[in-house]
Amino acid sequence: MTTPQPHSDETRAGATAPDWTTSAYDPPGPYRPQPYPGNYPPPSYPPPSYPPQYPGHAAAAAFHGAPKAPTGLAIAATVLFAPLGIWALVLCGQVNTQVAAGDVVGALAIVNKAKTVSFIGIAVGALITVLFCASSFSAMNDPYYGSY
Repeated sequence: MTTPQPHSDETRAGATAPDWTTSAYDPPGPYRPQPYPGNYPPPSYPPPSYPPQYPGHAAAAAFHGAPKAPTGLAIAATVLFAPLGIWALVLCGQVNTQVAAGDVVGALAIVNKAKTVSFIGIAVGALITVLFCASSFSAMNDPYYGSY
């Protein structure tokens, strides 16, 4: 029985081992992949990150007619009568929180409350504006207006 011989570049017949660095299956020159300059490894990019998923998103997505906050009404109420307008803006901010939490019924209740507060604020502001203008015009008809 023969003992195994240590590995060398020569085969048993004395010929040298074939050069395995090139292959008959390599594509022609310009199609060969070129190494990076300086033989650096290719850059590794982190996997894409996705926003966190909250349990309410599925419920909100299932409800296609998600309630919208009446922000325009709340801003108009803020311009005309600030205390009720600010309250309406705070309520508008709570609507999106309720929808994101999946509480669509609660969001609808807050939308209705925000609309009511906004309309009351607009009405009070318009009434104050009308009364102020009426008192200003009546004072201008006074013969002693501005003669202090």
